Amino acid sequence: MNKKVLLHQFYALMKSMPDFSTYTPESLAHAQWMGSAYAMVYLWKPMPAISIADAIEFMPLQSERNKHLERILHALSHAIADLQAAVGSDKELEFNAETAGQFDDALSTLLLTSHETIFVVSPDLNLEVFLSSLIEANHSVRLRLLLEPNSKEALLKAKETLETDIIKIDIRFTEGIQDRLIFVDEFNGWECKQTSSGEKPQSYLVPIDATLAVYKRRQYEELWNNAINLYD
Repeated sequence: MNKKVLLHQFYALMKSMPDFSTYTPESLAHAQWMGSAYAMVYLWKPMPAISIADAIEFMPLQSERNKHLERILHALSHAIADLQAAVGSDKELEFNAETAGQFDDALSTLLLTSHETIFVVSPDLNLEVFLSSLIEANHSVRLRLLLEPNSKEALLKAKETLETDIIKIDIRFTEGIQDRLIFVDEFNGWECKQTSSGEKPQSYLVPIDATLAVYKRRQYEELWNNAINLYD
């Protein structure tokens, strides 16, 4: 587990917290936020996530809603404090070029913070490597991939091999992609960058500014809606 990545995800989650005075049992925004809270706390430590799951179950009871919200926020603040003690309390965390092993750990941590969806934009992708941590953790998620159309046959075979009952994969193609972006659920985005260091370029993940992430997400959602389906 990459604690820097997880801590940043907790910060992003807290910034995106919906107004619980407007909560209703039918509210998708509140359900998504609480689900993300559970997923991230579970990744940090499984036991405290039990309290969040219990609080989510009883949230529809208006008479005790504030108490259950406090239980969720208590678990989140405890996780943040623990991670801050490990990596520092500066909210402007630095994400620098890392070794291959460190990058894989950071990517795995980021993907496992997802609750429902992961939206990936990239010119190309090794699907087997990308999914390895999700498969190993038996993590349930819907994966949307927007890629360049030059690897269609290989991706079709990989999808048929790797897709499971809990990992659903939707692949579409469009031309001219230059970004390498990962959007986790609905509240933030990350960019995969490379920098030359020594003989081999090194990769690293960097969180996208919230305003830019909204712009990029909207831009690529429009491309997604008009993109070519894997089976077309």
